[in-house]
Amino acid sequence: MNPSDETQAEPTEAAPLPVPTQPLPAPTPESTPASLLGSASQLPAPQATPGVPGFVDGQLHPLDPRNIAAERISMLILWAIFAIAVLIGIAYLFFTAPKVDAFLWILSGIGLALIIGAGLFSLLWPKVEYKRTRFKIDPLGIEIHQGVLWRSQTCVPIGRVQHADVGQGPLQRMFGVSTLTLHTAGTSNASIAIEGLDHAFAVSVRDWIVHQRKNYDAV
Repeated sequence: MNPSDETQAEPTEAAPLPVPTQPLPAPTPESTPASLLGSASQLPAPQATPGVPGFVDGQLHPLDPRNIAAERISMLILWAIFAIAVLIGIAYLFFTAPKVDAFLWILSGIGLALIIGAGLFSLLWPKVEYKRTRFKIDPLGIEIHQGVLWRSQTCVPIGRVQHADVGQGPLQRMFGVSTLTLHTAGTSNASIAIEGLDHAFAVSVRDWIVHQRKNYDAV
């Protein structure tokens, strides 16, 4: 046998396949068969209701948390006036009484206890009240949930609202909150206020109510 024949009989190794250097393109809906898309491709995309603001969702919402600080400062101012009046009264009793007896000391202790209790109440009550106050707005009207010891739920239909006001006191203006007041027809609960709303939000709600009232009047 010729040596050259043995060399030709040996099998040759297969050349390696080329490795793609670019990533494969992601499949698109056009290139994917309709059977693979399933029923999800037939669902319409969710759309927002035109002409309805986002806050008209029928969900309960809290007040603006900045209202806690505004209410707290307001109550502390009243507490300071009360404390000064009690301290002046105690000092007057001590200077004018013919003698300092046990009754005077007991009366002074009661006055100091009232000052401390009123101060703690002024600090804690605004946050408790904030947690127990909610409101919701839907296309039919506004519902207010409020009260700590005595709970109440007030529903104000848009058709009963005569006009709406947005007001701000000095402290509210400092913290950027407002009071939305709804004036309704009738003698019972003729004015209903939601105190502690963001100012821009309160203005938007007022404008929406005015717009809704125009639609009711047109009907």
